[in-house]
Amino acid sequence: MRQNHIHPSPVLKNQPTLQSPLSIVAMIVIGVFSTSVLVSTPILSAAMATRVGGGQDFIGYLASADFFGMGVASATASFWVLRRFSRRLLLIILGGVFFGNIISIFVSSFAYLFALRFIIGCLNGLILSVVFVGLCRTRSPDRSFGIYVFVQLALQSVLIPLFSWIWEAYGASSLFTALALFPLLSIPLLLLFPSSIAQSHQLTTGSTKTTGVKMIWAGAALIGLFIYFLAPAGIWAYFEPIGQSFGVSGQEIGNALGLAAFAGMAGAATVLVIGSTISRAFLMSLGIGLSVIAVILLSGASGFLLYLLAASIFNFAWNFTFPYLMGVISLFDDSGEVAVLSLVAQLFGLALGPFIGALVVSDNEFGPLLSLSILVYCVSFAIFIVCNRVAAARSPSR
Repeated sequence: MRQNHIHPSPVLKNQPTLQSPLSIVAMIVIGVFSTSVLVSTPILSAAMATRVGGGQDFIGYLASADFFGMGVASATASFWVLRRFSRRLLLIILGGVFFGNIISIFVSSFAYLFALRFIIGCLNGLILSVVFVGLCRTRSPDRSFGIYVFVQLALQSVLIPLFSWIWEAYGASSLFTALALFPLLSIPLLLLFPSSIAQSHQLTTGSTKTTGVKMIWAGAALIGLFIYFLAPAGIWAYFEPIGQSFGVSGQEIGNALGLAAFAGMAGAATVLVIGSTISRAFLMSLGIGLSVIAVILLSGASGFLLYLLAASIFNFAWNFTFPYLMGVISLFDDSGEVAVLSLVAQLFGLALGPFIGALVVSDNEFGPLLSLSILVYCVSFAIFIVCNRVAAARSPSR
């Protein structure tokens, strides 16, 4: 997400900078907190649907509301975030997220809750955009994002079983109270947040603009990324009712999904260990293949252990596959423009996946959603295989 022709602003002495370890930690934690809805989606979306008295279609619609907001915000934030950013502005946004979650406690209408969650999603999307720009401008962005993924999965391992217990013990409204704590916990970290996200070491070399044929193939890869995210996002939103179809209790669902987060960590760690020592095409094939196996396991099985196995393979495959898809995209990105758009593609995929799920799921019949997900995985895989071959042919050394 590099930007060009940016003149670093002068930084006051002793002010936090992008290269400060404490500033990087603050950005990571605030960014992860802004995605608390994502990591808790299976429980939260089901609880919200229950709250408004809706059926399983409401699960998908309400799960998509936050992500649509985040997608809209990220699509527009890159145009002004570097020019307008300040810690005071971030404080105001965090305050908006806090009050939005508090207001959610008292909303029981589907339409009003959907609109409110969309607004909260926009605010969290602004925060996430600032964090992504900042992390991309650290000295080692790969390492920064690697830590970000691990912290996010660690939060998932805790939050899903905790939210499952809170929902059963205190009701759906109590989850909004829990979500309101995250912006409050983020506010003290603003003292460590970089005073500017425009400052950086030299980030660009060689070409300063991605143009021509490369942009066409970059666009194809971004479409493939958007399509890819439709499948895991749609399934992720319905993991709680799918667990019920397995005959698994609410708390067992929370425990299984919490444990599956460790499989997600293992997937990310495997990428760090393997790196690019093996053919990217083979590794993408492996990741998509495991994703399809997870979907098959979710079709018509029963029992806690099979549900845990399916959830674990699903999480491992998601976090294993995604970095290699981003690796293909990076081959067409000389200026950082495509990296900015990749966040937009991800968020809109996360938003539209549950929305499509709501259209195809009815009466505890998840077969259409799972079958469609397999098709989506295959289409995205085909796009990335072609893009990877084109990139290899154009630049064999890469």
